[in-house]
Amino acid sequence: MVDTGGIGPEQLKTWLGHAGASLDLTGQTFTDCDFSGLDLTGVIGARAATLIRCDFSGADLFGASFQDSVLTSCNFSGAQLGKCEFWGTRITDCTFEGALMIRSEFSGAVMVGSTFRRANLLAASLSDSVLRNCVFGGADLSGALVSGNEEDGVSWSHVTGLVRSAAVASALAGSVVAAPTEASFFSVAQQLVDASFDDTAALEHLLGLRFVPGGDNEYFQFFRAQRESGPLFTAAELRADRHNRARAILTVTTARSVCVTRKAVLGRFVQPTLTPPSPHSPASESYVSFMVKGARLSFGFTQQRPGCVASVVVDRLE
Repeated sequence: MVDTGGIGPEQLKTWLGHAGASLDLTGQTFTDCDFSGLDLTGVIGARAATLIRCDFSGADLFGASFQDSVLTSCNFSGAQLGKCEFWGTRITDCTFEGALMIRSEFSGAVMVGSTFRRANLLAASLSDSVLRNCVFGGADLSGALVSGNEEDGVSWSHVTGLVRSAAVASALAGSVVAAPTEASFFSVAQQLVDASFDDTAALEHLLGLRFVPGGDNEYFQFFRAQRESGPLFTAAELRADRHNRARAILTVTTARSVCVTRKAVLGRFVQPTLTPPSPHSPASESYVSFMVKGARLSFGFTQQRPGCVASVVVDRLE
């Protein structure tokens, strides 16, 4: 059994900052480890590990594998767990509250006394798993595969997009069709309006993207994020006013696998204004805009994809 003995996230961050450093927990037992807030993308291996009371809250674990591991009383609150593998994992008394778990795999896992409140489980797979006394209140399960499970005392209250048919869920997860993704898409758009642009970490969690500094000028600081593929969004740019961070423009690029129509946008919001294509935009993008809670929320359409939203813009400069 390994005890970190006071080695916290700052010391681990320094160690992981060295070229080629990795965190291999495979086949080992760790207790009371603090990995909170760390970027562990591509550097952690944890197959067949035993983790007891370990803190991964707010950490970025995108694509990590916990296959065949035993997780007991661990904290994954607010963590980035997109495309993580939990095949055959035993999860007991753990919390995944508010975690981003898009396309994560829990097939064959045994989950006992764990909470997934407000987690984003878009297109995740929980099929053929054992669920006992777990709570999914307020979670987004749009396109998730939830079938063939053994369930006892599970709370599904106020979840979004729960589908019990394996055939239907598989189709949703593969093609990301309109109905379930519209709910997730508009949910994120509304949360972008409410989000604090001072906190890029909150935006990263919401979008499933990682921001990096992108330069500045006398007016703005730029932060950019990009990923080759994603369930909802693949890129983002934040332009923050250098003198007033409350004033900012956030532009988010929609994944090509998602098609939210102009009709759906107009049916969701009221009193739109139309902005013609900008001559400076290479994609000749036009916008449908709405004032929402003091911000201008715009949905962009291009000539290449006139029927689907290509981008979302939240403008707080007015």
